[in-house]
Amino acid sequence: VALLAGVTRHEIATIIARVTPTTGAHTLVATMRAHGSLTALVSGGFAPFTDAVAQQLGFDETRANQLVFEKDVLTGAVATPVLGRAAKRAALEELRLLRNLSRAATLAIGDGANDLDMIKEAGLCVAFHAKPAVAEAPKPTAATAKTLAKEKPKDVKVENADKDAPEATPDA
Repeated sequence: VALLAGVTRHEIATIIARVTPTTGAHTLVATMRAHGSLTALVSGGFAPFTDAVAQQLGFDETRANQLVFEKDVLTGAVATPVLGRAAKRAALEELRLLRNLSRAATLAIGDGANDLDMIKEAGLCVAFHAKPAVAEAPKPTAATAKTLAKEKPKDVKVENADKDAPEATPDA
């Protein structure tokens, strides 16, 4: 983060404008919300980026690390507390308790080692473009993103979600 010192809010906004969601993300969030699920983007990344992605995809809420600015310029610091592995699990637990859900009624999607505690806490987990630490985690993964993308819900119509997305291919 220290290397970002001196970057302006305007420069960050320019970068954010170039961010495109992963194929299937719109459909996943819209389908979950259509079925009454609370969707939360919990990331070890930085709030300016995650907030923009969450808004674009329709997440109910987002949690991420807060960058420190002085007069619209990054200082190179991150505000505390830093959201990492333990905070991701805590967010899942907190949201589950707020909604009075069983553990089995929760879903976590992750790709890296900082997602492992959250994934182990969830009733269902998905290894999405997973790094080895997640792909080889002891808790069995319910599906991969490619497998889920092949299975289209028949009872949910999602308007304008990934309309230009290519069809998923089976896992090799």
